[in-house]
Amino acid sequence: MNNGEYAFITAYCKKYWSDNVKKTIKIADDVCDNTFVFEMPWDMERTDEPTHFDGDIDWYLKKNGDNEYLFQMNRMRYVISLAQAYRLTGDEKYVRCFIRIMSDWITTVKCPRTSGDHPWRSLEVGIRGEYWTKAMHILKGVPLIDGSFESMYRGSLLEHGDMLTRCHDGHKMLSNWGVIQDHGLFDIGIELNNKEFIDTALDRLYTEANLQIMRQGMHWEVSSMYHNEVLSCFIDVILRARENSIPLKKDFLALVHKMAKVNLNWMKPNKKQPLFGDSDYTDIRDILSLSAFVFGDPQLKSGAFERLDYESVWLVGEEGVKAYESMPVAPSGDLSGIEIDGTCVMRENRGEKSNYLIFHNGYTGGGHAHEDKLSFELTLKGKDMLVDTGRYTYVWGKYRRYLKSYRAHNTVSIDSRHFIKAYGWGFSKLAPGIKQGVIKDASFELASGTHLGYASAVCGVVVTRKILWIKPDIYVIIDVFNGHGIHRYTENFNFAPNTTVRIASGNSLFFTSDKVKAYMRTFSSSKRYVRRSGVYSDHYNDKEGIDTVNSSFYALGRTHAVTVIVADTEKYRKFSVESLPMKVVGAKRDIPRRDAECIKIVLNGVTYRVMLTFRELMRALECDGKYSAASIAYYKDDEYHVVEW
Repeated sequence: MNNGEYAFITAYCKKYWSDNVKKTIKIADDVCDNTFVFEMPWDMERTDEPTHFDGDIDWYLKKNGDNEYLFQMNRMRYVISLAQAYRLTGDEKYVRCFIRIMSDWITTVKCPRTSGDHPWRSLEVGIRGEYWTKAMHILKGVPLIDGSFESMYRGSLLEHGDMLTRCHDGHKMLSNWGVIQDHGLFDIGIELNNKEFIDTALDRLYTEANLQIMRQGMHWEVSSMYHNEVLSCFIDVILRARENSIPLKKDFLALVHKMAKVNLNWMKPNKKQPLFGDSDYTDIRDILSLSAFVFGDPQLKSGAFERLDYESVWLVGEEGVKAYESMPVAPSGDLSGIEIDGTCVMRENRGEKSNYLIFHNGYTGGGHAHEDKLSFELTLKGKDMLVDTGRYTYVWGKYRRYLKSYRAHNTVSIDSRHFIKAYGWGFSKLAPGIKQGVIKDASFELASGTHLGYASAVCGVVVTRKILWIKPDIYVIIDVFNGHGIHRYTENFNFAPNTTVRIASGNSLFFTSDKVKAYMRTFSSSKRYVRRSGVYSDHYNDKEGIDTVNSSFYALGRTHAVTVIVADTEKYRKFSVESLPMKVVGAKRDIPRRDAECIKIVLNGVTYRVMLTFRELMRALECDGKYSAASIAYYKDDEYHVVEW
């Protein structure tokens, strides 16, 4: 891009993205003062507290004993901010700082030629390949960037590229790590006009895309953040390939397009990604905006920013901005009842005040996976109410163990045993999931899943969860345990920060966030909810306390529990929820509750009877004057709905 192009970009950003402009200049000013804080939206391991160096920068600093600080420092995202700040202000101090920082790193931090937790870890080498070349692209033609600096920079880039060509193995082929590395190698190849680097990177990226992207577009590690890290790498490769007239394989482009659509499908009402696995609670409209531009997809634009986002403008310039603004917005297809490789999404609408539930029973994933099979997140009227609790840290200790465990997820456990056992970045026990997808109708949706994490000889129990959403405000969570022996079953519920929880009596409670009020009741042999203190982390290095509630009970053999959530008790001034027995039609005795149960819900005079059977009875059943033979059915007054036979 020439100076005229940057004049357009800076004017556009100042007009429409003034907050981003201020943040860019603040970051650049801090770096000029040798002060570093990592709080960009997609910094993988963010920090809260600035670190200042009075003298030389310590490129090997592990703040608070966390390797991730060293890694984040040596990724050097801040060099892009320095370049942008120069274009935004014309102040050459940012270019001089850029030259100083880059020169210091290149001359000080020597490649040890061995693997380990150091600045030349191959992941950081790949990330620098992207960030350095983007910054230099912005500073192209600036007189202060002289031949001597260019020679040093290109020599270091060549060393980066040589290392990346060597650092490739089976683990990286199946990891976000490999994609990030090879994206960097591709960018370095473009910068140095090195065909070997370009061809090697593309060959690997094609293989990695085929191995890592599941059928419906989700990244196999099942972490929303790392899904988007990989997607961002692929999108950047597509952009740079187009700029340099490098053709890409059609099946690769199709896989990346699928990944982008996952973002549209699982986006929460507040426009953020869900907190599955090791993730931060980040707005994903920027990635959707660039994805919509790259694929010319009006549906993707329906979930994106109205105007091209701040960072994307720097990549595509005036022509890209005009192309994006001229692109129409199309309806996004299915709003709800969506199954994404085992993850199910149910939403009221695309509005910011809608109800939303996401349910997970897909592949376990890699080291970033959590013990979250059959877990769900629930947003009511746009307010997060029941949440996944995030990651906080990668330092193996009490917080890392807790936040990866079932206790930090809205799922079930048996005998306080782990159904997935994690240690460091590995697992000594997994829980194969049986995906059952979504049944949907205009009036209801049902998400179902099973896992075998407790099916071993120790417990011998198969766990199934079904979530019935009777639109718009009733959720019925049906947990079925098929096994033998006596076990202690526990349902775990983690409430969002700033949610007030009031246990009413026994297993019923009210929970409120701002003006959104809801009610929950569990039917099992448990007598009461137990409140405990939990931890929530919306970003790396951030944590706060939350309320968690457990419901536990002992049972012999096959058993179940049913939890009902009424989403908007402010709307329903008169409501009640109770469990009723069921009978075989014509019989005098009730069917044992372990075999069948009816949940009666009355909302402002409208009566719902949810009729459930937990084994094949081959009989017509009756409850409260209503009849059914299905495994899940309900009446809305006299209106009958078969959900699942």
